[in-house]
Amino acid sequence: MASDVGEGVGEKVGTAASAGVYPRELERAVVSRDGSYLRIRPIRPDDEPRLVDLYGRLSEHTAYQRFFTLMRRLPPSWFHFFANVDYRNRLPSSCRTGGRRAGSGACSWRMS
Repeated sequence: MASDVGEGVGEKVGTAASAGVYPRELERAVVSRDGSYLRIRPIRPDDEPRLVDLYGRLSEHTAYQRFFTLMRRLPPSWFHFFANVDYRNRLPSSCRTGGRRAGSGACSWRMS
């Protein structure tokens, strides 16, 4: 398996062998300073379509800042890679909010 997304994302990326046990204990419901309710949790394989949607809503500038290149669409294998993790070496998280400013976001930690 490639060490970084974008460098040879191959056939083994995101296979069942790389999927870890979902850490439900890391899920949190929090209230932000402005009173918005947020749900923060580790990313799950079923988040793959939401990641595709999220990327489609990024501005060109934001997409470039995140991936250091500008692509209209990311390869499907990248979204699969982002959503299928072992939760030990990589721990992507999702944050969703509702209300008037409904939205979502994602971030990732990688152990070295």
